[in-house]
Amino acid sequence: MSPNGTNGATGAGEIVAAFAGDSLYEHLRTRLAALPPHQTIASERKLAKTYGVSASTVRRVMDRLLEEGRIYKEQGRGTFVAERRPKKKLLDIVWADTWGDAEHSYYARRRHGIVTQAATCGMRVLMESFPGRLEAERLCAAVGRAGVAGLIAPWVDGDLHTRLKAANPRLRIVTTASASSEADVASVRPDHVAVGREGARWLSRGRTGRIAVAHASPETLAGVMSLAHAWRKGAGVLALPVGNDTDAAQLARAVLKGGVGGVLVDDDRVAVRLVDQLRRQRRAAFEKMRIASLANVGEDLLPPSVARLAIDGFEAGRLLVAVLHQMVTGGTFLHTDVRLRPRLIEPARAGGDARGAKKRGARR
Repeated sequence: MSPNGTNGATGAGEIVAAFAGDSLYEHLRTRLAALPPHQTIASERKLAKTYGVSASTVRRVMDRLLEEGRIYKEQGRGTFVAERRPKKKLLDIVWADTWGDAEHSYYARRRHGIVTQAATCGMRVLMESFPGRLEAERLCAAVGRAGVAGLIAPWVDGDLHTRLKAANPRLRIVTTASASSEADVASVRPDHVAVGREGARWLSRGRTGRIAVAHASPETLAGVMSLAHAWRKGAGVLALPVGNDTDAAQLARAVLKGGVGGVLVDDDRVAVRLVDQLRRQRRAAFEKMRIASLANVGEDLLPPSVARLAIDGFEAGRLLVAVLHQMVTGGTFLHTDVRLRPRLIEPARAGGDARGAKKRGARR
């Protein structure tokens, strides 16, 4: 599909015009209506070049067209014009988003996975942004709307669950950060035990001696301790609980005082601040340390010297909707706890192109 209405890939001699996201959506929607079903659509890279917009803008527009059923994708083949079908009622699901960073790579991939799977399952995603934390009253109003069948949220405690079910008794819920004891709530979240084990294995290969575990989840520490024979049955493990309000300078002082040779962090926002403080307070000691961090939020911010325990954002998004769809339509997967295992990405080699190495690692 090209801007002048012809079929096929975009040609180099076509006129290029700058489009904002909304105007690009309207333009492509109009062009799609004039094309026959199953017509091949140019790649997102070509569309971005043709219309003079960023790749992220094209991705958001294509996600919207995919969600609306105007296009479809086939793995390894490309994107195509969808058949015109009679409109059928979609199942609405609310995504309670507490990030709000559309440009972040993990966030963008998870969003793409959510939208792609929702289109496949005949569901419509209604995004509600909650910068920093959930607001119970507004969330209850969102799920109480007619047609809403499911909710994706970071967490749901007992009190919030009661309020949500009062607003929508048939609501099904999937959480992304912590499991719930409620029977109608499932979870798709990082496997923190695996984070602890994989991080500990990598640190042990460097013969780091004593290590510090800065953990937001007790499961991460449990994963490390399951391999504690590497540190004299746990005697060489310094446990440091962390949270959103952790003082990074104080945490760095505790690490340096502990005389550790390696650090594992399961909250990469904490890791970014900790690395900065370690470098500031004692650069020589910092440069000798081996550091690993779960990278499912701040992977773009972690320095190349840190080993990243990365989780596939697209797979996370796809599984969130797949589990929720089964709960809504078939009643299966109720109270399921799906764990996403991390993939270790080694840090860039000293003296090399750190940024290039980091990007190559992220594509593996």
